[in-house]
Amino acid sequence: MDDLARCSFEELGIAADLSVGIVSRIQAVYRAYQKSNFIESTLVKKAAAPQAVKEEDSAVVEAYFRTNASKLIHMNEIVRATGLKKAAVAAVLAKAPWCREVDGSTYFYQQ
Repeated sequence: MDDLARCSFEELGIAADLSVGIVSRIQAVYRAYQKSNFIESTLVKKAAAPQAVKEEDSAVVEAYFRTNASKLIHMNEIVRATGLKKAAVAAVLAKAPWCREVDGSTYFYQQ
């Protein structure tokens, strides 16, 4: 694909003695490849931006965990009970030493 980025498609057809149909197919595949790489790179950039953890958010989530220390707690329950956004709760739980993850959305309080 790097070679296609440096070459002109008109020159490719002439130099390699390819038909116009084949060159247009190669160009279409290359354009689709460029679009998919652009989409993947923007998704990675969006996902890589870590959310800042506020102290008051952390205190609210920890208080909820302490009151429900004897059971498994699902992410949706925390969001409903605290009124925080899911991303904020996830950021708090990712850095919390008092919390352990069971699966992607279930946690328990570790004393």
